[in-house]
Amino acid sequence: MHEPPPTPSEPSIPLTLARAAASRALGALAREPAAIRLAPAGDLRRMASRVEGVVLLATAHDPDPLIQAFLGLPWLTGAKHPELDVAMGRTDDGIPIGLRVLPDDETAFTAQLLYLTARKDHFAALMAAADARGMLLDPQGLWRGEEQIPTPNEADVYAALDLPFVPPELREGPEFSAPPEDLVSMGDLRGLVGVHTDRGAGRHSLPMMAERARREGYAWMLLADADLDGDELREQRGEILAAERMAAEEESPLRILSAGAVKVLAHPRDDAADAPRDLAGWEIVLDDCAKEGRVPLVSGGPNAAVLPAGWHAAVRQRGLRVMPAADAHDLASIDDQICAVGELRRGRWVRGDVLSAREAAEVLG
Repeated sequence: MHEPPPTPSEPSIPLTLARAAASRALGALAREPAAIRLAPAGDLRRMASRVEGVVLLATAHDPDPLIQAFLGLPWLTGAKHPELDVAMGRTDDGIPIGLRVLPDDETAFTAQLLYLTARKDHFAALMAAADARGMLLDPQGLWRGEEQIPTPNEADVYAALDLPFVPPELREGPEFSAPPEDLVSMGDLRGLVGVHTDRGAGRHSLPMMAERARREGYAWMLLADADLDGDELREQRGEILAAERMAAEEESPLRILSAGAVKVLAHPRDDAADAPRDLAGWEIVLDDCAKEGRVPLVSGGPNAAVLPAGWHAAVRQRGLRVMPAADAHDLASIDDQICAVGELRRGRWVRGDVLSAREAAEVLG
């Protein structure tokens, strides 16, 4: 079997919804005694902002009990078991989800995970690299003649081919350039940027958004509420002080920065009349950004504008740093920050050049 569990070619699904569905399924399957290894694969694992569906990969002592456990999930609809090792269905909110179960074979699991996650061009380049070294790479493993080369994890495949390890987010094409050692990750972020409350374009109150940010482990958050009048600003300042006191009492301090505390360049939407359509348009905007001391935001979420090729290089050429922005209009969309981090990882941004990986005092300084 060389083909992944099929997912329908229909409107793309926001990454955060797909991650929630994957987590829900993996949590249930991990409780099954037959399960050995479980992992998400595909576009979801590459942190694409939109995906076609959820693809899960597993190894098991006995595949059938794990397949039956998947088919029996109470929130799975239209569940089918069309092939020996594949089952599929839809979540109760319509997200396509497929599961492939392999026997207890670490090498086969690694090869399948790599195959299902990398784009076709990247996996084809890996196959060509193997061939050039007298080896064969296929979705079942790495081979030298009849001998299967042990590869307990994906880094072992790259190492066996004398190639630098490429993280999932960078497996977009045939290139094998090593990523920076300090490539930014979600775990590096100290600040949550682009938070809207019900005083602006958001749905939830500042205390509710602050509590969620605190629970997610952020040390500070930057509000995005604009055009508040004097009374609204005074009332919001009171909310900020109260929320900061409450966070301190919970022994997880959270600093809340008002909109405008940091000069940013908000990421324009696709439907904005003045949104740059190509790199030339962006370069004009970025020149102004450098002159004005603004920080470009890379927005998360399914509606963020697509950045043109060369955008990240154009930002660096101007000596600018960046910040990922959740552009959170409600509690759930706080999770959209991961989409922005995925984009920054594809742009090879390092921790030191991502301002929200710093403490609030450093950002304000």
